[in-house]
Amino acid sequence: MVSDLGNASFKRGVIVENDNARGRSRVRFDDEDERTSGWYYWNTPNAGGGKVYSAPDIGSQVNTLQDGRGEDGIILGSRYSEVDTPPTTDGGLIKLKYAGIDIEINKASGAMSIQSAGTVRIKAAKIILEGEVDLGGEGGQLLHRKGDQDSGGDAAVGSATKVRAV
Repeated sequence: MVSDLGNASFKRGVIVENDNARGRSRVRFDDEDERTSGWYYWNTPNAGGGKVYSAPDIGSQVNTLQDGRGEDGIILGSRYSEVDTPPTTDGGLIKLKYAGIDIEINKASGAMSIQSAGTVRIKAAKIILEGEVDLGGEGGQLLHRKGDQDSGGDAAVGSATKVRAV
């Protein structure tokens, strides 16, 4: 389709239907007597070799750009409003929050927090943890690996490991 971009317009609307397999949605425009658009594709940070997928929720308020005839357009992204508020007001954080998942990155310190109401699964050929590790919460007793020995060959009492368990 050839779009009339000479008369493109910026419009705000609400997601009313998703086609998740094709990455597109229909948008209702309340300022146009609740007219519903055709299928508008989602704008995404990457759709080539690397991909980012995040379908907008039904009812999400979005910004769109549409051609001069209103026949074709793209969803530029969701927007915050009185209904859909930001997950934080701290400008020093990057935050992802959705359905029991909370990921937070402190831009100044580099600290990261991941919380989930469900299972977190990490699958890899090899997992390497560098730094101190606390299992079950902060503090606790240092752990010894089975067979650890001190420099005299005795069972280790002190530990070189940085893993603690509560």
